[in-house]
Amino acid sequence: MNLRRTDLNLLTVFDAVMREASVTRAAEKLGMSQPAVSNAISRLRVLLKDELFIRTAHGVRPTVKALHYAGQIQRILDQVTLMLSETEAFDAARSERTFNLVLGDYGEMVVLPALMQYLDEIQAKITINVLSPRQFMRADALRKGTVDFILGYEPMAASDIKNELVIEESLVSLARIGHPIVKESLTLDQYVSVPHVVIDWPNSRGSMVDQQLRSLSLQRQHRMRVHSFFDMPRVVATTNMVCTVPSQMAHQFAVSHNLVSFPVPIPDTKQSFYLIWHSSFEGDPGLIWLKNVISGMLENAFPPESSLP
Repeated sequence: MNLRRTDLNLLTVFDAVMREASVTRAAEKLGMSQPAVSNAISRLRVLLKDELFIRTAHGVRPTVKALHYAGQIQRILDQVTLMLSETEAFDAARSERTFNLVLGDYGEMVVLPALMQYLDEIQAKITINVLSPRQFMRADALRKGTVDFILGYEPMAASDIKNELVIEESLVSLARIGHPIVKESLTLDQYVSVPHVVIDWPNSRGSMVDQQLRSLSLQRQHRMRVHSFFDMPRVVATTNMVCTVPSQMAHQFAVSHNLVSFPVPIPDTKQSFYLIWHSSFEGDPGLIWLKNVISGMLENAFPPESSLP
C-alpha cells in the first residue's frame, strides 16, 4: 500500500461510524453530508477488502474485521490528537471537552459532587460522562478510548495500563441506632457473628475485610449480598444487619440514614483506590489536569474520624 496515496481522513470517518453505529449520525458529528460519508466508507471497503459495516433496521453494525480494526484506528487517532494537543496548555475554564469516567459507587458519592462543584466554580463547559463499572471497568475500554479514567479498588495488570494509588481509606462499620449488640464497638468474635450485608464483589477474593478475616481463619456472616454500596444503608437502617464501607461513605450514610458507626475490629483495615488509564494518554494535558484534580479531591475528602456519628 502506498501511504502517500491514502486519504488518512478515512480513518476519522471509520471511527465516527463505529462510535455512532449510524452513517447519518456520523455525518452530523463530522459536519459532512451523508453521501460523503457513504462514499468514504465505500473507499475504505476497497482499501481494507471488507464490507466493514452492514446496514440494519436501526443503522449499521460492524463486521468482525471492522471490530478488529477499531481499536487500532482509535489508538492512531488518539496519538495524533495527543501529539497536536501537547503544543497547547489545557485551559479547563475554556475547554468544551468531554471526559468519560468509570467511578463506581465510591467515586460517584465522594468525587463526583466535588468535581461538578469545582467545574461550576470555574464556569467550565466541560462535560462529564459517568459510565457503568460492570460494563466499562475493563482494560479494553481504556485501550479503545471509550473510557478516559477508571477509579478502581485494585490495579489492572497489563503492560499498557497505568495505575496510580491515590488514597488508602480506613473502613468503618455501620449499624442502626438501638442495635441489640452494637454499642460503641464490637469484639472480633461479635463482628463475625452478627449478620452482614456485603457487596457481591466481581473477583473471587472478595472484600478487603474478608481477605483479612481469612488470614485469621475467620469468616463473617454474609446474610445479604448487593451490587451497590447505596443499597446497604437502607437495609442496615431497618434490620439487625451491619455493613462495612469506606469511612467517607460511612460518614454520609450515617447522616442520611441515622446510623451509628463503629470501628472494624481488625487492625489497619483500609481500602485502596487507584486511578487507572491507558499509557497512550500520559502526555494528554487534559487528562493530566483531570488526574490532578481528582487526586486532590480524594486527598481532601475525609472528615476527622471524631466527626463520624
